[in-house]
Amino acid sequence: METELSRLIAEERAAAAIQHARRMIARHVGAPTVYERLDFYTHQITCLETTIAFTTARSSKDIFERWKEAYESH
Repeated sequence: METELSRLIAEERAAAAIQHARRMIARHVGAPTVYERLDFYTHQITCLETTIAFTTARSSKDIFERWKEAYESH
């Protein structure tokens, strides 16, 4: 039961970080983002033809920085 609760809490935290990162990305470029969960552990965010996929992230800022790096390398 405790591991199930821990997993649910971790999922909620991840969902909040992803949602915040998407808002940060959208504000940065002025365009909407698209989120897709590829499997249980893999998440994908796309905005302006720049896509990142990740399984772990420290924070929403970490996700934003990864996307920004990919965007600027185009």
